[in-house]
Amino acid sequence: MQTIVRDLRDRTHYFADRDLLDNLEWFEAGPNNDRLVTRESARNFRNALDACVSNTQAGPSSLPPRFPPPATLSAVVRLSTQQYSLTSCGNWDPESQDAPSLAFTMSRALAEDPFVPQLAGDFQAGMNNLERVCARLFGMRGDPQPAVGAVAGLNLHSQLRIYHKVFQTQDRIPAGGEESSESGTAETVEFKLEDWPLRHAEARPELEKLKGTHFVVPLPAYDQAGELIRPTRYEEQLKGAIVRLFFGVRHWTDKNNHAFTADIQSIRVLVPPPSPNAGQFTRKRVARFDDYVVEPSSARKKARQNI
Repeated sequence: MQTIVRDLRDRTHYFADRDLLDNLEWFEAGPNNDRLVTRESARNFRNALDACVSNTQAGPSSLPPRFPPPATLSAVVRLSTQQYSLTSCGNWDPESQDAPSLAFTMSRALAEDPFVPQLAGDFQAGMNNLERVCARLFGMRGDPQPAVGAVAGLNLHSQLRIYHKVFQTQDRIPAGGEESSESGTAETVEFKLEDWPLRHAEARPELEKLKGTHFVVPLPAYDQAGELIRPTRYEEQLKGAIVRLFFGVRHWTDKNNHAFTADIQSIRVLVPPPSPNAGQFTRKRVARFDDYVVEPSSARKKARQNI
């Protein structure tokens, strides 16, 4: 496990690192839309934007640079068995109060301390870092609202709520990435929207409404061997597992309430969930009589004296 963490520290921003905040900053990607990015990517964006403005003043206009992508934070966590809906459809049904329609559903789970001895203290240190990251945004904006209340959306101190948006609008498909079939390429797998599994049959008419306007976004979740987990097995293979989690952090406001979300970028199972039958007797045959014999107190006393 320590080898895995060393690799995460070398290749990503491990969320328990002491210098995490030194390498990250908030970037305003649009109205009511902030994302946590690396300082290097933000600096590169500003330099490219300055160059674009200079080129425009000197001659033909050039395309503006793309916004910096969300920073990839990493952690080793256990996916809680409580409040689990990290499934192919977020367990959405027409009576659901979480999303007004299937198009807006978010699958989610609670990430908690894995209680691995080699990682003792890392989870709480990471949660403390996230709290400071969120509080920094208020320092930039001069927001009088206390940071503790504002970061409650992350469920800090004990569990981190992580999200995955299941459906995206067609205008979000990158060039050359149109949906085709479940075959994809040798390196990728694509799924047809009409074949996407749903927990409740009542949601099927809502899925039909998304044809032509949305595409499905499979959860980038992988088993111990690195194989993509099938959508019908998300819950079976992830609920209760210890995983390597890559995620990004976003902020927005809703009715004057600040909200932060940890968006899943990828998941890799390190320790699978315990078997549902773990600890249960599964003998095909059982003893005809009870083999536990209660000895008289005098016999127990004599046995102790003979030791």
